[in-house]
Order: sequence, then structure tokens, then C-alpha cells
Amino acid sequence: MGFFSWRTSDTKQSIQNSHSSRNTFTVYMITEDGRVFKEEEYDGYGIFGGQDIYELVAELNNLPGKSADKKRSAAIDLLYETHIRKDGRSYKQGSGVGCDFFNWETPLKKEGGKTPNQLVKEGWERFYPNGYGDWNKAAQNGIKLPKLVRQKKSLGRFYEFPYPENCEYQGYFY
Repeated sequence: MGFFSWRTSDTKQSIQNSHSSRNTFTVYMITEDGRVFKEEEYDGYGIFGGQDIYELVAELNNLPGKSADKKRSAAIDLLYETHIRKDGRSYKQGSGVGCDFFNWETPLKKEGGKTPNQLVKEGWERFYPNGYGDWNKAAQNGIKLPKLVRQKKSLGRFYEFPYPENCEYQGYFY
């Protein structure tokens, strides 16, 4: 898997990580309830000011899980889950983060023992109910999310900015 990366909500700049050739800058992760997590040197793995962004998403949405890892995984699955559907039937796969194809080879008894991969090849539609990481679409679906801002003057202005967009460079590959 690569890095978790976004563009800031306020300036739309790629959040470089400390492993890239570019210098990092201070990023603030802000929540609707006014919390602020200040990160001065983002490492690329989703931690801002000591707070894992996906653990925070799990907390904001009351996702189940006894451990931090389980909650983090539940948040990632929620934001990146993949489904297939056809003729009123549908199946959910986990997040598939890091994959641009179905990696689900478990035969489905209800579909004659075919795997989701086979069903997609036969014309089943792949869809992403929460936009496969499109945080603005996820928020429209009622998912509570933090925002990432660069400018200190953006603090306390949660509602003035869209949710962060994924960065195509992963904060590294410029």
C-alpha cells in the first residue's frame, strides 16, 4: 500500500510527506466539534498531531471495534468499500485499498459458485457507495469526517471549506 494523502481543504495543496523530495508544511486536522490536531511534519501514514485520521473517523461515526486497529479498519472499509450489483442483487467487499480491481476470489453459493471477479467479467457493475475515498460524497451520505487545512486563519472555520480531496501524487510522487 502507498501513502495516505490529501489536498488541503483551504488551499488545495498536496500535503507532502516527510519521505518526498519536497519540504513538508504544517497541517491542521480540524473537526466539526472544534478539535484541532497540529502536524508539522506529516509522515504519509494518516497521523496528524498524534491522532490517526481513520481512528478519528471511527470515533466520529461510532464505528464498532475493540482495538484501535479494528476501528481504523472499519473506517477505511466505510470510506473505500466496494460493491457489485446486477438485477437487484448486490454484494459488498471490504475496502480493497491499494487495489483497482476486485480481489475477491471466494465463491458465492447464491451465484452458482462464481467469484465476484468472475461476476464482474460477466457484466456485474462495481460501485462505491461512499465514492471510494470521495470525502465530499461520503459526507453527503451522513458520514462525519475531519478536514485538513494549511492556514492557521482557517481554524474555527470548519463549514467554510469542502472536505479534503485525495492527492493523486500520494504526497510523494511529484
